Amino acid sequence: MHVVIYGCGAIGSVLATFLNKASTENKNTIHLVGRKHFMNLIDEKGLIYHPYASDNEIHTINYQTHISIKEIHEADIVFLTMKAYNLKNSLKMAENWFKEINPFVVLSMNGLGLKRITKQFIPRDRIIEFAVSFPSRIENNHVYNSGGNSFFSMVDENDKVGSEKKEIIKKVFGNDHEPIRFDPNFKQSQWKKAIANIAMNGISAICMLTVGQVLDRKTLRLVLKGLIDESVEIARKLKVRFDEDVAEWFFKFAGH
Repeated sequence: MHVVIYGCGAIGSVLATFLNKASTENKNTIHLVGRKHFMNLIDEKGLIYHPYASDNEIHTINYQTHISIKEIHEADIVFLTMKAYNLKNSLKMAENWFKEINPFVVLSMNGLGLKRITKQFIPRDRIIEFAVSFPSRIENNHVYNSGGNSFFSMVDENDKVGSEKKEIIKKVFGNDHEPIRFDPNFKQSQWKKAIANIAMNGISAICMLTVGQVLDRKTLRLVLKGLIDESVEIARKLKVRFDEDVAEWFFKFAGH
């Protein structure tokens, strides 16, 4: 299968690593689309993935790199991993390419309104949504998992379209489909990650502090909890159900 990672950065590199591991089983051809400097670096040195709290590293090579998705002439599935604010422009620039190739398209970034944007360019039955709970950072060609219990969730649907989407994900990631989770309460996963971003991103930017520095300050932790609790109430009004205390989940997820 031809697998494309469009907008390859930290999350794209994580996905590339797991897809590369699976390719020994299923013979994927993995295409990476990203900035020229980064693509040249991967051509030269490959990708090196560092699991969380481990001295081990996974070195992967044999990627097909591109600076434009239009250079690719065959694709079964495309993972969108660009920044959310670049999504619309990225899809618009490649609109004719997507119409011609007609791949499955995986939304591999967090954002509650991204599917609505994507449907302007991609048929609904070709869209797969991920909720990304995989904190990561990248330095040169090294990508680091910076948080434990990391995974990508996708909706677990049993209708014909849902089953087809599950099967292609299993196919490209292999029998273990690591690190994918099929989630019957996908909206919960999606909202939990959105709430985490709502709470943390603004505080971190306003205070000019890292996530760890914010979490180390008792007063800011109280502010975060207030933002989380208010966001949870909004989600509940929209009939999103949570099976655990979201604030407790957040601080555990963040390692504090």
